[in-house]
Amino acid sequence: MGRQDFNRKQCIRALLKLGFVKDNKRRGSHDKFKAPEHVLQLEILKELWAFGGDAFVEEFLGHIK
Repeated sequence: MGRQDFNRKQCIRALLKLGFVKDNKRRGSHDKFKAPEHVLQLEILKELWAFGGDAFVEEFLGHIK
């Protein structure tokens, strides 16, 4: 896969379409974004799986319900 060149506007547009939320606190050229909720949940589940396997993830999900 080759390197893709894109500008700032294209990057922002793509992130917003993926569900990211712009989270700038101040003015400036440095943009900050929050990841979509489903991505954050998947990362938590991946970390739990790495820590204790499938049984640990199932136990975690059982406590959420």
